[in-house]
Amino acid sequence: MKWSFAVIFLLLFLSFTINITNATTWYVHPDSSLNSIQAALDSCSNDDTVLVAPGIYYENIVWHNIQGIHLKSECGPSITIIDGTGSSVLPVVRITILADTTTIIDGFCIRNGSSSFGGFFN
Repeated sequence: MKWSFAVIFLLLFLSFTINITNATTWYVHPDSSLNSIQAALDSCSNDDTVLVAPGIYYENIVWHNIQGIHLKSECGPSITIIDGTGSSVLPVVRITILADTTTIIDGFCIRNGSSSFGGFFN
């Protein structure tokens, strides 16, 4: 009987102290219905991942007030490109929040935007 009480107490304790997050991975591919990085970011909640397939994505991204997003290319910057379509005014990636260390951009070549933001992210 004491052992059963201890197990029940432990389960109750864990249920109140462990925060289970249900992070989502959004997969962006040029040939899928989710073929825009911006659309995936707009669908994200805190701590989600956006995994981007190889290709050239012609868009200027605005990163809204969401922390902990991991924007990651599937195969690296040599074949996963975010192209700002030559705008000398707009940055290719504009982050509108004070991003913390859990917000990550990884594995992209970022090109053809304003000089305030661009380059390789590994």
